[in-house]
Amino acid sequence: DRTMNTFLGISSGLSDLELVPDAIANSTYTYIEGYLVTGETSKQAAITAREMAVGAGQKVALTLSDQNMAKFFKQGLLDMLGTGVDLLFANDSEAFEMAGTQDLNDAIEYLKTISKTFALTLGAKGSLIFDGQTLLEIAPFPVKAIDTVGAGDMYAGGVLYGITSGMDWATAGRLGSLASSQLVTIPGARMETANLQALLKEVKSIDN
Repeated sequence: DRTMNTFLGISSGLSDLELVPDAIANSTYTYIEGYLVTGETSKQAAITAREMAVGAGQKVALTLSDQNMAKFFKQGLLDMLGTGVDLLFANDSEAFEMAGTQDLNDAIEYLKTISKTFALTLGAKGSLIFDGQTLLEIAPFPVKAIDTVGAGDMYAGGVLYGITSGMDWATAGRLGSLASSQLVTIPGARMETANLQALLKEVKSIDN
């Protein structure tokens, strides 16, 4: 269901020189893209960023980004993950590829070995969030999708916003699910600020 070919552009040349230690040290989460695994300097920058965040006592989130990253660069992703991250984002195909299985339960158990918590998207079936103790089922918001570009990023953004703004994991998951469901109904990968604010109000009303 891809509607684009990935082009990393200038990010493929990212190196340690572009990292901003103070920004990382003052961020609740440092979010790392799995796409960075495709270049030696960018992969090292991701590893260095993770080490900086951990050294500053902050958390690290990483997304597997694409099934092909897990298929062709699995060892590099493991290098980026180190001894494990605080939060991992993946869709089911990425998780299956990374875990070397087509069994969802086996993939879930594997993800627990590389991240303390994770969010696993299942397309039209919704998503699963592991909060460190409990596996939570997040229901989908059925829509007619016309452009899926950016849906995973929007989901991750919603979840990260939620958990860093005091929401519990289930509410943050619903925000991510709702935001990504609305994004795929429009062309392009961005939503207007007013629409995003409306989503926040809707999620809060659901939980009330």
